[in-house]
Amino acid sequence: MQNYAYQFKYFDPLNDRLPDPFEIEYIELIHRARKLLTGFTSEQLKVAIEELNQFVRHPDFKNPYRNLDLSTSIPVTDRGQSLEIIPTDNTVQAFYSNINNVSLANFNTLCQFSWSQIFAMMTLFYAELIAGSIHKTNSTEAPPLFPKPTIENLFKKAKENLPEAYQALAYAEVLSDQKHLYEVLKTEKARKASIQKYAQKYSPLRKKIESLYLCDYQNHSMRSAAHKIFNRLVREELVLFDESTNRLTFEGKNVLQNDDPIKQFEKWIAAFKRSTK
Repeated sequence: MQNYAYQFKYFDPLNDRLPDPFEIEYIELIHRARKLLTGFTSEQLKVAIEELNQFVRHPDFKNPYRNLDLSTSIPVTDRGQSLEIIPTDNTVQAFYSNINNVSLANFNTLCQFSWSQIFAMMTLFYAELIAGSIHKTNSTEAPPLFPKPTIENLFKKAKENLPEAYQALAYAEVLSDQKHLYEVLKTEKARKASIQKYAQKYSPLRKKIESLYLCDYQNHSMRSAAHKIFNRLVREELVLFDESTNRLTFEGKNVLQNDDPIKQFEKWIAAFKRSTK
């Protein structure tokens, strides 16, 4: 995990463009991240991202470099030299791993953001890193202790950061889609519950219709059978149909509201015949 100073000092998160040759590498990331931040201003993002510095210093934040499990080291070879590496979370993964550890309610501005929007903001921060490096390279303030990095050096570093930037964007888009998916699943759950309720509500009436059809009306057309069963149930005072409200009761319970209950009886008989073939 890198110890970044999170800020938007040299890159306006909603308006700036990166110069050539950096833009071509980051343009899609920037465009997709900004789509997820609709409704926020640049000033809000500048304040919010600085609160990420407080987030990583929060006592409940679990830094992946602390308490490393040395037993998970993996032997590798690098240009003929044997090494061992210990897998650990990168910066983006570290934030994702701490979603349930540090409450956003602890922060004045971050609390207005979803985690999807926070990861979108982090995606744009990788453009800030580029803009900041370019500014420092072009700065004519104090002479540097070391030779200034070339554009080629900066471009190489920018490409090295691309996987983490895409990881941040991936989390942003997945978490955004999860909200939509939750709404879809909630709607689907409600639909299935409604179907189940419908089935339970009509079940006694349907079973009565199917029983009468099997016993006495199999030789009739479905429409004729539906008419006869309806009239029979009315005569036996099991069914009452109120033409003014289109409500049908069976054994004293409202079970159907339909301006043509006989047609509904016919549909149920047809479904029953298909199920018994």
